[in-house]
Amino acid sequence: MLSRDGFRCAKCGRAGKLEAHHIEPVHIAPELAYDVGNGLTLCRACHIDKSTAANTNPQNEAAASASSEPRRALTSLSERSGHVSRLVASAGAQEASCAV
Repeated sequence: MLSRDGFRCAKCGRAGKLEAHHIEPVHIAPELAYDVGNGLTLCRACHIDKSTAANTNPQNEAAASASSEPRRALTSLSERSGHVSRLVASAGAQEASCAV
């Protein structure tokens, strides 16, 4: 997951001390605990922000009891599309610097 995310935070782009974040929490989908597609590389600050927001969201209780399949697919697609855009932009910048 770290190499897939370019050894940078998928949210803010920082490098350094990075952590693995489960898009779909392990307590809701334990079968995805080791699925790289269910993960994001985040710096400590972004991981705390994302975790705090998820834990203080009053809709989490209802969402956890509802079927998680459609939500998981949408969350994963949304997270990955942003990640892919950042990777494409990063690859283009690296190619431009190598061409000089």
